[in-house]
Amino acid sequence: MTAGAHLWNEAGADPKEAMMPYARGRKLATFPQNGVRGQGRPSRQIGVGDPGMRWRFGGSQRDSEWMREGGAVWDASDTAQLRTAIASQGPTILTIDELTEADLPDIEWAGGPSHLRSVSKALSRVPAGEVEYLVVRAPNGRPIAKGGVDYTAKTDVGLIWQVATREEFRSLGIGGLLIGELERRMQRRGLEVAMLSVDQANPRPQRLYERLGYGTDGERLSRWEVTMLDGSSGWYDAVLTDLRKVLRST
Repeated sequence: MTAGAHLWNEAGADPKEAMMPYARGRKLATFPQNGVRGQGRPSRQIGVGDPGMRWRFGGSQRDSEWMREGGAVWDASDTAQLRTAIASQGPTILTIDELTEADLPDIEWAGGPSHLRSVSKALSRVPAGEVEYLVVRAPNGRPIAKGGVDYTAKTDVGLIWQVATREEFRSLGIGGLLIGELERRMQRRGLEVAMLSVDQANPRPQRLYERLGYGTDGERLSRWEVTMLDGSSGWYDAVLTDLRKVLRST
């Protein structure tokens, strides 16, 4: 297994970040802040599946008041009602459209500040046609799932990345709905192959993608910046499984 087998990483950062040298196994080498050995000051490190990543699943004050409609908080009862509606009627009752900068404060559940910066950087590439970034919205317009496709990471391939569903609405088919729409966007551009990557420390998404027709296409090491529980920056190192799907003509 070699690092940098493909020119991307899951966070959608600069491809050169995926080419950094790594220590073998779970014990990590120390990397300088600027990603180059021997220069700068060491960055903080966390290993694959490290508990320090719990910020990704934790909540903020805004997170506990994440849906407002007409000034009212969408509380646990509203969440339960929406879950019931999706379970009985299917996720197609939800709306899919483009993610915008205005949505960023409402997707804090997807990751910390470093992830939101990465999403903002991806959105800046949308006008040039390099990226499409979609969001699944609840009836009040708030995001409950999001994900993008990068058209520049690999020739003639659409790379699906940064896919996330809010925890309260998982296992309802929303991820499959979003992936299906991203695939249709690729097909409109004449692409026949979709690819994505999953962190081996979190295998659950891979089972979904396999049900959607994706097959293993190798594995690699990658890393991306994260925000730690204390607010400082660190690096998350992961072993990724790359998955590939040939899109059927519609």
